Amino acid sequence: MLSTYGEILRLNRAWRFSAAGFILRLPMSIMPISMILSIQAAYGNYTLAGAVSAINIIALAVTAPMWARLVDRYGQLKVMGPVFAVSAIATTVLLFATLEVASTWILFVSAGIAGATWGSPGALVRARWIRATDTVAQLNSAFALEAAVDEFVYIVGPVVATVLGTALHPTTGVAVSVVFLILGAVLFLGQRSSEPVPVSHRSPAHGDEAADASGAVGGGKQTPAGAAASTPQRSLLLLPAMIVLMLTYAGMGAQFGANDIAVVAFTKELGVPALSGVLLAMFSVGSFISALIYGARTWRHPLWKLFAVGVPGDREVDLGRVEVNIGALMGIGGEIEVEAASEEDLKKFPQLVKGYIGPGLTLDQPMLGENTEERQTATGIPFFVDPRVVRGTSWVTGANEHGKHVANLVYGRDFSADGVLEACEVREGDPAPDGSGPLIAARGIEMGHIFQLGRKYAEALGLKVLDQNGKLQTVTMGSYGIGVTRALAAIAEGNHDEKGLIWPRNLAPADVHIVITNKDTQSHEYAETLSAELEGTGVQVLLDDRLKTSPGVKFGDAELLGVPTILVIGRGFKDGTLELKDRRNGEARDIAVSDAVREILAEIRS
Repeated sequence: MLSTYGEILRLNRAWRFSAAGFILRLPMSIMPISMILSIQAAYGNYTLAGAVSAINIIALAVTAPMWARLVDRYGQLKVMGPVFAVSAIATTVLLFATLEVASTWILFVSAGIAGATWGSPGALVRARWIRATDTVAQLNSAFALEAAVDEFVYIVGPVVATVLGTALHPTTGVAVSVVFLILGAVLFLGQRSSEPVPVSHRSPAHGDEAADASGAVGGGKQTPAGAAASTPQRSLLLLPAMIVLMLTYAGMGAQFGANDIAVVAFTKELGVPALSGVLLAMFSVGSFISALIYGARTWRHPLWKLFAVGVPGDREVDLGRVEVNIGALMGIGGEIEVEAASEEDLKKFPQLVKGYIGPGLTLDQPMLGENTEERQTATGIPFFVDPRVVRGTSWVTGANEHGKHVANLVYGRDFSADGVLEACEVREGDPAPDGSGPLIAARGIEMGHIFQLGRKYAEALGLKVLDQNGKLQTVTMGSYGIGVTRALAAIAEGNHDEKGLIWPRNLAPADVHIVITNKDTQSHEYAETLSAELEGTGVQVLLDDRLKTSPGVKFGDAELLGVPTILVIGRGFKDGTLELKDRRNGEARDIAVSDAVREILAEIRS
């Protein structure tokens, strides 16, 4: 069991912030009983002690959501650093006010400020776990571990408070709380690498690393998010479920608060005040043990349902198609995940032998088949067939006995099914769904992709929005990626010959490639002038004016680069002609020097 927790604690050195969080939470369990012990000893009044303790806890409850919002927006260190400092100062004031038996209003004010600036250390730790873990299973175990730590804190805290308060001085527990608060805050907030990124600074999730430009979309078609943004949001506290929870927890809080006072008073009356911490700690022992056991187990989703599909033996099952189609047949809404049945699943049905599973020999005693109110199969497992299994066709199936098969089993005569399920992989030659003919397979290049992330990460992150009815809904997430460099590779693969690239005109890096094969100054000066004129009309020009490079190398480079139009200034220049060549079809023609701009523009814009 403990190996599960060992694994997650080693994730990104999570044990460091978890241990620091344990220290940071200790004051929350030490302070309540320490306040009661110290104030009762100084003022001799349990009512006053209970009232001050209550103010402290109420202030915590009222302000914790506010600090949580600020932490999400600005970060844990920036918000909780000053807040914890104020809490330490206020607790220190409460300590000295109790020692000096000061006016009671000082007790109430300092206790209120101390509680109002405690925040929720447990939530801070859990937020870091969300960043540290990789899977939902790990996160579940991490949260269960922290639940156990919470309970352990309330096992240790009361014992420490009563032992220190009875053996040394009643205010010792309050002093120790200040020390733990400062130490825990420094150790926890000092670990910046595990601190969650503030919401206002988070970037969209990226798609596949192979894609060069990517983004993320939350909420599928974004209608839930859009509705939340455009319609007035109803306060979550006004939701019926939240009202019930608040009333329930208010009652539980009153019970636990009264219990603290009652136990302290009871043990003091018996003359064994040190036992009050032990008795209070026992409340948390059961929760601590159950949390450890729960988190160490790998729970299977409660809505998993077993079903069987009959497919031709030469076909493989496409789980993606099954996931899309099975919901309507099984009466299951929402997103569905399908996987092959495990050995443990099949052990529940000894009638079915792995590798030799079949529907049975007759309709009278089927192992798998149609399940109705009047008649159930021996297994009761929903059974579907692929559309390729047509009524009246005969098949060879398993006989549900090792090494045995059944031949000539006819669908409709010897076995039936609960419905038809598109389950097989698609092959070339299969009929198209729209009836247009057989499917044809062709090579393609992935230019972009999407990932249907579903609600897995949204549920782990608690990512919810309000719908048009003011109800919280978990968003459906997805990401997409567009490959910029792979787009260039696709263009090259589809537009080339043995000589090099052939750029499509609308994607080419230049419109015309001017190649000078002559060495004379006049040819080069004309090329410069022509380039300037063409660029003045908006034409992109690539000019090869290398003096020490042979014409053959220049021609080879021009064909390799693949600019759609190539203009050669060569031997015909002295006679007033240039050569204009189409890179794609290889056709070349002579044009007059005087008409060069007009001819090039006509070639480019045709």
